[in-house]
Amino acid sequence: MYFLGVQYSIWTTRARAEREYDKAIAGDQSKKGNAPGLVWTWSHQVAGISKGIEFTRVDGPGLIFTDQYESPVALVDLRTQSRSSLINTVTKDGMEIPVRVAAAFAIDREKWPRQGWDRARFAKIKFIIGKNYEIDRPIGSYPYSTGRIRSLLGKAGVSKIENEMPEVYWDEWVLKQVEHAARPGDRTGKTHLR
Repeated sequence: MYFLGVQYSIWTTRARAEREYDKAIAGDQSKKGNAPGLVWTWSHQVAGISKGIEFTRVDGPGLIFTDQYESPVALVDLRTQSRSSLINTVTKDGMEIPVRVAAAFAIDREKWPRQGWDRARFAKIKFIIGKNYEIDRPIGSYPYSTGRIRSLLGKAGVSKIENEMPEVYWDEWVLKQVEHAARPGDRTGKTHLR
């Protein structure tokens, strides 16, 4: 199909620890009836696939077949992640010093118990995450829920400009939440040490 030029694009991830992808072989995504395209990921990565500005599905790891207009827009590493950053702080006596905040986190791989949940909480989770909130991809070293991944990717930006990555990645969003929690609501953007 490649020699005839009648396939959709073929995408590959850059490296094991990267969250970006490259178009290895270009194809005409708009032509109906072409052979399926491919997205290749490592065994610990899943891809958010889109036909526009919204995610249509989450798939992977491994070899993912794409259809007309579909392309990968985000990669999620299912391994435990570690991120850190410096935030500005102010001591009680007014001295500014930088402090490093760190977070270790991973996509939730646990089954969520429904016992003890009231109907309102369950309805809210179903509304936010959708019907696939349970682990629906249990095979492999990194089981995951497509609904949880879709909800997570909804926090990040989606770019449909050719070969442009999102402005905010899901793991950066998590780190921003940790930074926000470390600040006690000061409008200057500086944390006051106690």
